[in-house]
Amino acid sequence: PLVSATAEVAVSMPIEPAAAPGSGQHVLYVDDDEVMALMAERVLQRGGYRVTCFLSAADAVAAVRAHPAEFDLVVTDYNMPELSGLDVMLALADIRPELPVIISSGNITDDLRASAQRLGVQRLLQKQNTIEELCALVHDVLAKTTG
Repeated sequence: PLVSATAEVAVSMPIEPAAAPGSGQHVLYVDDDEVMALMAERVLQRGGYRVTCFLSAADAVAAVRAHPAEFDLVVTDYNMPELSGLDVMLALADIRPELPVIISSGNITDDLRASAQRLGVQRLLQKQNTIEELCALVHDVLAKTTG
């Protein structure tokens, strides 16, 4: 059947509103997987964030050491060759204890949850949900840590 030009069309609305976009906050993203880092960088940029990516955890820590006030939040992979995400968290806590950190992992275990909580990691992100959840997590953590 044909639909007349005057027929009302139902518009589907999302069940939950999208997270408020970022407003230029600077996110440091660390992952030894170049494809993952590029994808996360694009997702965050589209979400309104400035992003600096590092493929080396040691380089990321050095960047924070050189410019501690430059970054608003860090997202780091957990399983990397030179330093784990928890190692990154510990190094950053020595430089700037209030800097919020999100750890991303493809396998979040109970041990990782317990260690992350004990060390003050803000949130854990299932790596396979990065595209869908990263911006919302970043927004939520920044909202809680900046007032």
